[in-house]
Amino acid sequence: MDSNRLRISGRLSDAAPLRYTPAGIPVREFRLKHASVQEEAGIGRKVEFEISCMAVADAALNISDQQAGKQVNLEGFLARKSMHSAELVLHAKQIEFIG
Repeated sequence: MDSNRLRISGRLSDAAPLRYTPAGIPVREFRLKHASVQEEAGIGRKVEFEISCMAVADAALNISDQQAGKQVNLEGFLARKSMHSAELVLHAKQIEFIG
């Protein structure tokens, strides 16, 4: 089995309201702002970016009442936004709130 697992921390940003699929499954889409210093070739490199994320089912309910700016650790996997898009979205399966 090929690996597709991502662990990342950052701040919640641009969170959409909780919605439900036609099958009644809760979904919440949001963005994560990440900032860190990563070592590359022995040199510290400042890394800053935003990534699109979504949480489904229990994970969506877990994050449903959280506001932008909240610090979190996320664990999940990357998938295309849709069949017709090359944009990647982090599907958060585990969400840990910091502070």
